[in-house]
Amino acid sequence: MHHPHQHFHPTRPPALGRRYAVLGVGLLIMAFGIAFSIQGALGTSPISSIPYVLSLNAPLSLGQFTILFNLLIVLVQLPILKKQFQWEHWLQVPVTLLFGWFIDLTMVPLAAIAPQTYLWKLGFLLLGCLILGVNQHFTGKRKSFTTVTGKSGQVSLVKLRKANWPISIVLIVFTAFFAIMPLISFALESVIRQPGNYSLSNMTLHFWIGTEDSAYETGMIAGILLNTTMWSALLRQVLLALVVAAIVGTCGMLIGYACVRRRGSRLSRMVESLAFFPYLMPAMAFATIYLAVATSANFKFLYGTFGVLVLVASIKFLPFASRSGVNSMMQIAPEIEEAAVIFGVPWRTRMTRILFPIQKSSIISGYLLPVISVMREVALFTLLVPYARYLLTTMLFSFNETGYAQYGSAVTLLIILIIILINFVTNKLTGASFDKGIGG
Repeated sequence: MHHPHQHFHPTRPPALGRRYAVLGVGLLIMAFGIAFSIQGALGTSPISSIPYVLSLNAPLSLGQFTILFNLLIVLVQLPILKKQFQWEHWLQVPVTLLFGWFIDLTMVPLAAIAPQTYLWKLGFLLLGCLILGVNQHFTGKRKSFTTVTGKSGQVSLVKLRKANWPISIVLIVFTAFFAIMPLISFALESVIRQPGNYSLSNMTLHFWIGTEDSAYETGMIAGILLNTTMWSALLRQVLLALVVAAIVGTCGMLIGYACVRRRGSRLSRMVESLAFFPYLMPAMAFATIYLAVATSANFKFLYGTFGVLVLVASIKFLPFASRSGVNSMMQIAPEIEEAAVIFGVPWRTRMTRILFPIQKSSIISGYLLPVISVMREVALFTLLVPYARYLLTTMLFSFNETGYAQYGSAVTLLIILIIILINFVTNKLTGASFDKGIGG
């Protein structure tokens, strides 16, 4: 029964002011985190990568490019959302202006103490990641009227009417240019002797099935399909992908289950933030940290082993699997499991007989994501492998460094085809695919 003295009170101005103050402080802290990671010169956050690259060869600053980039995203929303674009969406503009100004403001004091040694650069990067993580923990749980553009998205259905076919054609051409043309390019580059000459007389299958010793110093005493070194590297890469997928997929599912079932609690937010933290760190810097650990006296047994690759890859790719686990578990109504608990069904049985069958495709997609990530990763493994030909991706890096572009193109094309095959087979057998694991 409704109590006569209970009334609904809208958000009061002081409370609203505190929320905007928290948003402003959060933007300032985020700007400091970005500034520290940039000054470390070992990588930056994904949302700042495009403005940072543009600012390197232009008169505008990083903050100014950040403003322009995010304003462009706001303008793109207008033709997409149309009538669904509400006045609240315009609040992104002042937030973007403030965020860009904060970035330039925080870059000024840090420019005077730019680190010179690699250790100091690594320290700056770690501090930047820590600042971003702490800021996400304390401000990410608060609901605000605005978000910095690029940090979130909205799916909206728009009737294109007469523009349906023109836009479809443009998208098909765009997709073909950026998805199919690279495959054709890699295929052509892998069968030409002299780069740049695409005449039939210059084409050969030597780099695929040849037997000459043209790249002996890189371990290629035959074409990639006839070379035992390449097949050994491929088997190790596949084994690494499967082991990492088993570890990361299981941990991601359990993290998702725990976070969803304790949604809103401090422990849940802490676990979710910690699982996301490795994503903030560039792969090369992440590998450097574990290389330093593996070369220390206490952990020297890890150096150059398969185990250190499993350890590093499992931690690095945990954010994707944990996010997939959270998305999967949030789609299951808690009443289903509560009914099983009432009937005394054990937790293991609830997971294997109830929750997993309901979300089978999404959960398997969480296992598929690490497989694909490991199969295409280069920077994370370059510093940790015992020799360049240990994995297929590090062999690719070796080819590109030594000038054997044909072998590099052939290996790249082979990796792409293997990833497509893995996703296709998994989709046919289970209905899962990697796009479902990332919310597709």
